[in-house]
Amino acid sequence: MRPSTRRSFLGSAAGLAAASLSRVSATPPPGGQVRIALIGCGGRGRFVTRMMVDECGARCAALCDLHDGRLAEARRFM
Repeated sequence: MRPSTRRSFLGSAAGLAAASLSRVSATPPPGGQVRIALIGCGGRGRFVTRMMVDECGARCAALCDLHDGRLAEARRFM
């Protein structure tokens, strides 16, 4: 058995996340619009959030990042 590394774990997690996103329905739930929050406003987080907003009709309800510059950029991006 190979030892697990951070890189292999993140690769597996990203693959699992991508697979689960491919099964997301484009219709909102019975209770209304899907609301999502972004924690960590780097490029990948902004991309996935934008995809959920554009493709699934979700609404970005909250943004959080330790870096003020990334947070400001995410606000402009959303």
